[in-house]
Amino acid sequence: MVKKYRLSERDNDLRSRLIEEQDDYAIFTLDLDGNIMNWNPGAEKIKGYLPEDIILKNFRLFYTQNDLENQVPDSLLNQAKSEGKVYNEGWRLRKNGSQFWAGVTITAIHDDNDEVIGFGKITRDLTSIKVQEEMRQEYLENLQDKNQELQQLTKIASHDLQEPIRNLNSFLDLIHHEFGTELNPDLTVYLNYISGSAKRMEDLVKGLFVFSQLGIEKERKKVSVKDLFEDVKMDLFSAITDSGVELSCTEMPTLSVYEVDFRQLLQNLLSNAFKFRRTVGTPKVELSCSRDGENHVFCLKDNGIGIHPEHHKEIFLLFKRLHAKNKYEGLGLGLANCKKIVELHGGRIWVDSVPGEGSSFYFTIPG
Repeated sequence: MVKKYRLSERDNDLRSRLIEEQDDYAIFTLDLDGNIMNWNPGAEKIKGYLPEDIILKNFRLFYTQNDLENQVPDSLLNQAKSEGKVYNEGWRLRKNGSQFWAGVTITAIHDDNDEVIGFGKITRDLTSIKVQEEMRQEYLENLQDKNQELQQLTKIASHDLQEPIRNLNSFLDLIHHEFGTELNPDLTVYLNYISGSAKRMEDLVKGLFVFSQLGIEKERKKVSVKDLFEDVKMDLFSAITDSGVELSCTEMPTLSVYEVDFRQLLQNLLSNAFKFRRTVGTPKVELSCSRDGENHVFCLKDNGIGIHPEHHKEIFLLFKRLHAKNKYEGLGLGLANCKKIVELHGGRIWVDSVPGEGSSFYFTIPG
């Protein structure tokens, strides 16, 4: 039961003046049957009735036919009478027949014996908020449909493109096998270019398919980031050995994440650090984590070749490469995948880097 307050005559006068000067809210009182007893300027502005048009009429005329058939007005009065107060949102009618989305609070009014003698009703026009929310929901639904269509299209395209690429590689192998000794040097060079391009196209198609499948995993799991890091170290054992990198990891949290995708995130960042190491000195890579409010902030720091500031944002774009293929292998997919994975978790990713000194890749994960 809502606590009831007794007001003095002076307080009642102040309350009446406040109600009369309020024009953003429709504020009026009802008797026990729902008949309107008074009418403030806000009610006139929102509902369109002059006081002389509406006083002593029943508040049920503000409700749609559907609400009347479902006895919504009576239900609200009964709930306010039993619980002291009730809040409701729904479509209401103006004098001209147009509808608006209303946020309505009905409060029971008691006499000195705690008997309900009427109701106070406050109405706010929430139409603009309702329309914006519906537009937002429609946009999100359309976006989800488009994403599903894009994923399906990418899956189909990736599958269909693989077949002609396989055929091309098969015929190239057949030519080399059947006529290898008879081919002149120039033709051999041309065929090698074709074979290299076919291999690159095959890798691009596979990479695009992997990118489209990120986020397919629907359930998060509680995982130890430290354990995932150790698993990724095992997967990258050969790369770590070949590069001679000193790899370390500070204390890590246990988080609720998409395990497969998060593992891919760590692997891509580590592989990126190994690839772009300096040719002199011992390469070093460290993963650390700190807390910033509701977010865990991870940092993967290396002492590699670094990245010029003008490229700090574009490195996360799909298929974006900063170096020639003959210097550093790759398709420009790794960091784009990282960005998508972090954003799937509700976080963001960025880099702080100085050419020749190394890079620090930061990403946040809520939780």
